[in-house]
Amino acid sequence: MLRLKTKLIDVQIPEKIGDIFTGKADYRGAYGGRGGAKTIAFAKMACIEMLSLYEGKPWKFLCGRELQKSLKDSVFSVIEGQIKELGLEDAFEVGKEFIRCKNGNEFLFYGLRTNIAEVKGLHGVRRTWLEEAQKVSQSSLTYLIPTVMRDFPDCELWASWNPDDEDDPIHKMFTKDADDTFKVCKINWYDKL
Repeated sequence: MLRLKTKLIDVQIPEKIGDIFTGKADYRGAYGGRGGAKTIAFAKMACIEMLSLYEGKPWKFLCGRELQKSLKDSVFSVIEGQIKELGLEDAFEVGKEFIRCKNGNEFLFYGLRTNIAEVKGLHGVRRTWLEEAQKVSQSSLTYLIPTVMRDFPDCELWASWNPDDEDDPIHKMFTKDADDTFKVCKINWYDKL
């Protein structure tokens, strides 16, 4: 449970995913088969993260995937649902095309392949979550990482994915090439019981 000012928020996520969100890390990731609650858990943690300011200044939380034709293809509706489930409606403004925390923090939703030039120009990104990250190309990662890891000393890149191939760029980055700045878990449907 997390206490914010006078409101107690009960955040229930699988223990394996909870472990990757403890302590300091630059990269946090969860991978495995369908049904492991990765998307819901990351959406809950994203909502909680949005409640805090950094040095009193608003910041942005980028939610990306390789291909996204519209907000329907993004995690927009998942985040909106978790705001309601966590009872945080009073802390957020949700419109047809935006989700903002009333403290000034803002969610951004981008497809990387078709918007990489726009993403490269972003400033003020403190957290980034790549959903369905097994589809993110090496080219997109090459442009994305320097952009989203530059503006704050505690920037983080999150990734959730169902591995298609051991050589998927995100899988290699978070498992084979990972160092002590990464917190990663493998989770499947039976791990959330």
